[in-house]
Amino acid sequence: MRAHGYLAFVAGMFLTFWTCLQVLEAQDEQIGLRFRRDTDKVANDTRVRLQTYFDMVLGLKGVFALSGTVTRAQFGQLVRDLHLAERYPGFQAVQFVQLATPEQLAQLTATVRTDTSIAPKGHPDFTIHPALDAHEHYIIAFVEPMAGNEAAFGLDLAALAPHRKAIEQGRDSGDVVATGRVILVQDSSKQPGFVARAPLYRPGAPLAAPVQRRAAFSGMVAIVFRVDALMRALIEPALLADLTIHIDDVGATDAPSVPQRLFDNGGAAQLPGLRALARLDVGQRRWELRFGAVPGERYGRAWGTVALIGAAGSLISELFAAVLQGARRSRAMAAQLRAALDEQRAFQDSANVGIALFADGVIVRCNRGLEELSGYARGELIGQPSAMLVRRALGQQRSFAPVSDCRFWQGELELVRKDSSAIWCLASGKALQVERLVDGAVWVIQDISAAWKATWPNWRARRPRPRRRAINSKARWARSNRPRPAWSAPKRWPRWARW
Repeated sequence: MRAHGYLAFVAGMFLTFWTCLQVLEAQDEQIGLRFRRDTDKVANDTRVRLQTYFDMVLGLKGVFALSGTVTRAQFGQLVRDLHLAERYPGFQAVQFVQLATPEQLAQLTATVRTDTSIAPKGHPDFTIHPALDAHEHYIIAFVEPMAGNEAAFGLDLAALAPHRKAIEQGRDSGDVVATGRVILVQDSSKQPGFVARAPLYRPGAPLAAPVQRRAAFSGMVAIVFRVDALMRALIEPALLADLTIHIDDVGATDAPSVPQRLFDNGGAAQLPGLRALARLDVGQRRWELRFGAVPGERYGRAWGTVALIGAAGSLISELFAAVLQGARRSRAMAAQLRAALDEQRAFQDSANVGIALFADGVIVRCNRGLEELSGYARGELIGQPSAMLVRRALGQQRSFAPVSDCRFWQGELELVRKDSSAIWCLASGKALQVERLVDGAVWVIQDISAAWKATWPNWRARRPRPRRRAINSKARWARSNRPRPAWSAPKRWPRWARW
C-alpha cells in the first residue's frame, strides 16, 4: 500500500506537469493570436493610410485636370484647406513638379521670382539647382508648406536618378507611382523617405497609349513622406514598444531588387517563434513588413499562473498521497484492532465464566460463556434487558444488581435460564467510568449451582435442632411451688372479705 501512495504522488506530479504544459501551450496560442492580430493591424493601418495619401494625390491631380492651370496662391490655399498636418501626420510636403525644356528654364525662373501671390517681395532667391544639361527638366515649382522645405524649392529632379526614374514610370503608366528609399534634401536628420507622385497631362489630350501620355505630360503633383515619422504616427506607442518592425523596399512589383531599409524601430531581442511577414504594394513598388515580438508583458508568458498551478498540483498530489498513506495506516490499525478484538473475544469466549457489559439495564455485549450459562443461542442476548436474567422480584428493577447505586458489588444471585430453570451464580460487577452500576458495568458471573446442590441437603441435615424440654407434673409442681418475689406473691384477703 505504501507503493500506492508513492505511485499516486508520482501520478499527481505527472498530471500537474502535463497541466502546466497545457497551460503554457494555451498561453503560447493566445500570445500567437495576439501577435498576429497586432501585426495584421499594423499592416492594415499602413495600407489604409498610404491609400488615403494616394487618394489625396489623385484629388490634387483632379483639381489640376479641371482648371487647366493652378496658381501658386490657389495651390497653397488648397493644401491649407486639406489640413494635412492635423488629419494625416507623417507627410513632409506637398509639391507641384513642372516639366520644362532647356529653353523654358529662364522664363520659369523669372516667373517664380516675380510671383508675389504669396510673398509680397516674390521669390528673388529662386534658382534651379543643380545645373543639368538635359533635354527635359522636372522642377519643383510649388512647395507647401514652404517652412522647412526651402532646400527642395527649385530642385531639378532630373538630376536625381531615383526621382527621374519614378517620374518617367508614372508618366508612361498614368498611375500613382512611388520612389524607392531616398534621402530628402530638405530633411536635416537624413531619415529615409519616399515620394508618391501622380502625373499631370494637358487637358483634352489623348492618353490611350504611352506615347500619347509622354506627349501630353506637363508635370506631377507629389506628397513627400518621412517613413519614420509616418510609421510612428501610425502605430500605437504600446505596439512600437512590444514589436520589432522592419520595413524594406524590395523594388518594383514587376522587377524585384536589393531590399532597402525604410524603417526600423530598433526593437530589442525577439521571442523565438513569433515572426510575421506582410507585403504591401505601394505605388507600383513592394514593401515587406517584418515583425517580431519583444519579450515583455504583452507577449510574455504568465509564469505566475503556471507556478500557482504547479504549487497547487504538488500540494494536491502530496495530500492525495498522504490520504492514501493514512488510509493504509487506518486499514492496518483497523486490522490490528480487529485482530486484538478477535483475540479478546476468543479469550472471553474460552473462559468458563460469563462476562458481560450492561448499560442502562440493557445487555450491550457478552461472551459465549454467559450465553451457554443462561441457555441462549449466540448473539441472542445482545440488546435484551438485563433484568430477564434474574427472578421476577429482582427483574422489576432496572439494575442487574440488587444494589445499583454503588460502584462495585459482589454476591450470589439466582439467575433464570431461557428454559425458566434457575441456577445460583456468584456475580461480581464493577462500574466503568461512572459511579453507579446501573449506568454501565462489567459483570463476571460464575455458576455455583453444583456447589449449592452439594452443600444444601447436608447442611439441613446437620443443622442443630432446639431440644424440647419435658413437661410433666413434677416440673409443673416445682414451677408452681417456686418461691415468688414479694411483689409478685398473690394477695390474701381477710376471711370476712372473701365473701
